[in-house]
Amino acid sequence: MRNQKGLSDVVTVVLIILLALAAVVIVANFLIPFIRGTGSELEMATECLTVEAKPTGCDRGTWGSASSYTVKPKVMAVLVSKGNADVKSIKAIVTKSSTGETMSGTATAPSELLKSVTITLDSTPEVQILTGDMAKTVVVLEDEDGNEYECEASPTQLGCP
Repeated sequence: MRNQKGLSDVVTVVLIILLALAAVVIVANFLIPFIRGTGSELEMATECLTVEAKPTGCDRGTWGSASSYTVKPKVMAVLVSKGNADVKSIKAIVTKSSTGETMSGTATAPSELLKSVTITLDSTPEVQILTGDMAKTVVVLEDEDGNEYECEASPTQLGCP
């Protein structure tokens, strides 16, 4: 009888070890995909610290009728710094002071620092740039795999005249 109790203890220890290994495999299969994706995102977020674009002006555009613009509204921006980042584009966002609605547009980033870029906004005549609306810019980076990453908006905001 004593030999059987000893065998029972060995089986119990082996089962506990197998359960622990199974738990490790399950947790690893769950966490590894998340950990793999964070390296690239962390690198891009770090690159964002060296990049900034500032809005420099607003153009209300002109519209010919209640249903269409003849010239769409625009925001002018300038790339102030870019570090070693691969800057793909600059996005402008205008927030309406009266309603909080936003309109935005994107333009290819200039190849040189301090060179102005004009960003045409996707908007309708019902949502026009008015005095007091606020424009801000967002830099869009591209990683080595061609994935786009939007940085945080520039702290510099421009009140449209």
